[in-house]
Order: sequence, then C-alpha cells, then structure tokens
Amino acid sequence: MGRFRLKLKRNVKQKAVRHYDVEKLKDPTVSEQFELDLANRFAVLQPDSSVAEQWELFNTGMNDSTEAVLGRRQVPIKNGGYQTKINKRKMA
Repeated sequence: MGRFRLKLKRNVKQKAVRHYDVEKLKDPTVSEQFELDLANRFAVLQPDSSVAEQWELFNTGMNDSTEAVLGRRQVPIKNGGYQTKINKRKMA
C-alpha cells in the first residue's frame, strides 16, 4: 500500500474593496465638477500610443478623478448596538 502526504491550502482573505461615493453625482454641481475634471484628464490621451498605454492612462485618470471629486463611501460600523449601549452608560 502506498503512502501519501496531505497538504493543506492556506485560505487567503481577500482585500476589502472600498467603493466610491457615487451618490454625490446626484448633486448637479458635483456632477459638473466631475465631468470637467474627467475632460481635463482625458485631453492628455494620445491616439498614437499603444492600447496598453491608453488603457493605463484611462484607468489611472478615472480612479484619480473619482477619488479627488467624489471620494470614498463611508461604511457604517456594524457592532450590534454594543457601542450605543456603552454611550448610554457614559451619558447616565
């Protein structure tokens, strides 16, 4: 009978993705500012560069512009009301 060795695979946790605050685009002033910022960034794109370079410029331009104008969405902390109980005790 043969021998075998069991190897366990490490369970790698995925990095949490922080989303952009796209709700701000409902505000007309923020929307216009965002469009203006994107137009200024994409004026740099040149048609004679390679597809990979254009994609890199597009991707970084979108991410930088969105980060600058919209920012990241704030995720509420879910703690089951434990923090509110602590705050109530401190107030009393």
